[in-house]
Amino acid sequence: MRSRDFSINRKTIVFSFITQFFQYCINALVLPFILAYVDSTTLGVWYIFLSVSGLAYLLDFGFSASLSRNLSYVFSGAKELLKEGYSIETEDKRIDYKLLYSVIYTTKYTYWRISVVMLFLLITIGTYYIIYTTNGTNYIYEWLFFSFSVVINYYYSYVNVFIRGRGKISLSNKLMIISRSTYVIVVGLLLFWGCNLWSLIIANFLSAFVSRQLGLFYFWDKELKSKIKSVSFSPPLNLFSIIWYNAQKTGITSVTVYAYSQSNVLIGGLFLSLSQVAQLGLSMQLFAIIQTLAGVCLNIFYPRICSLWVTNDKKQIKNLFLKSQLICYSIFFASCSMLLFGGNFILHLFHSQTALPSVSVLIIFVLFYFMENTHGKCAILISTTNTIPFYKADIVACITTVMVMVVLLNCGLGLYSFPIAMCCGSLPYNSWKWPLVCYKLLKD
Repeated sequence: MRSRDFSINRKTIVFSFITQFFQYCINALVLPFILAYVDSTTLGVWYIFLSVSGLAYLLDFGFSASLSRNLSYVFSGAKELLKEGYSIETEDKRIDYKLLYSVIYTTKYTYWRISVVMLFLLITIGTYYIIYTTNGTNYIYEWLFFSFSVVINYYYSYVNVFIRGRGKISLSNKLMIISRSTYVIVVGLLLFWGCNLWSLIIANFLSAFVSRQLGLFYFWDKELKSKIKSVSFSPPLNLFSIIWYNAQKTGITSVTVYAYSQSNVLIGGLFLSLSQVAQLGLSMQLFAIIQTLAGVCLNIFYPRICSLWVTNDKKQIKNLFLKSQLICYSIFFASCSMLLFGGNFILHLFHSQTALPSVSVLIIFVLFYFMENTHGKCAILISTTNTIPFYKADIVACITTVMVMVVLLNCGLGLYSFPIAMCCGSLPYNSWKWPLVCYKLLKD
């Protein structure tokens, strides 16, 4: 029988929002505790650890999204995977377990290869960078253990791909709560016992490792184990070349987005005062939270929409997308109104030493992120068809944004330079192109 895990109900949506709020609340609650027990130097070393590991995670290069999408196709009854596009479900609606076995094999094989490269880079270039930035080898043992833990947790992150690919959104949410709860308990106990930097390293490792092992346990139910075992006697197909075709395009987009988001503060530091850089960083952090919350609904529907392309149910895809956009805009405008009219007041209540920029600067940011919530979500919908036509446009938008940003900063526009440049990067092409493609895609 075909998997029924792709059904989404109101309870799943509500629980997903609760999970996101839980994640942000936990981060907000644990931060003062960390600041009370960890000195500023050690905390700075920890942030360096995280930054280096964040760069290492770019090696994923879009495989997670591509693999998850293809798993959704298989669990929906697809009999073959294509480099671009998808195959329509045949009258035989059962899962092709031979194909599923091949996708799972390719997933684990791919993650293993990336993990080996990641480990090599972390213990060579990463170690050199850590020694250079920390002025010695005082943190070398912590770094080496952290490097191994990053690689282990990355390898087992294929569990998240399995779970999302099968459409088990509720399980994914539960594992997130378990992960963050484990982190709080472990970091709290170890900080209390005076473990300092080791507290953060061990808590970071155990929180991810525990949730992923639980994810493996629940993903491999009795029926799936039995079916996969029945086809595992023959060699699996290596589908790497098929999945890599679009994964590389998604990867390019991920790298440009990373460079795009990081360049603002880095470039700002060359032209602005530290207080203005702090305002910019705070603004982008808050908008990132708003964007995450606004995108929750489409993220929930993503595996379901992938499944519906296989069954060629455009009507339901259109309904799900319009529903997700309605919720997205509602959350976005409500949150932005709160930020514009009460942001500094709320920050004052928390005794923040950094205020938000002027309302006029924030309004231009709102315009840009509104565009992102329109053409960006349309691009995500397009990607559910296993086509990535927007990666070249993302590269051009990134380069254009940086160039305009530098010009405007040299002209003395200050904080206005950033949202204006971001709008200039997307407005000429992305803001109309992908909504138009999306309209044609969903047109009956």
